[in-house]
Amino acid sequence: MYEHEESSNNSIAVLRDLRGSTYVSCSIYPLENISLVSTTYYQPLLKQFSDFRISYETSIGIKVLFKATFTYNYDGNPIIDIPDT
Repeated sequence: MYEHEESSNNSIAVLRDLRGSTYVSCSIYPLENISLVSTTYYQPLLKQFSDFRISYETSIGIKVLFKATFTYNYDGNPIIDIPDT
């Protein structure tokens, strides 16, 4: 994937890079009205594999009642000085 990333604060920081984008997804439907879906993305910078991102999302849904989602994001080298996670 081609990435164009700009910081939104006062510093002028722009990244234009090529990253790989691989994901694994698993969906389980134990009952007709219940679903559990989990997806993990791995996105390494193609010119430097030590600079990578991981994104993980899991959601559980019960038809008509509710849906809960957990999301985790990690960036090995963020554009500005912010936490990696």
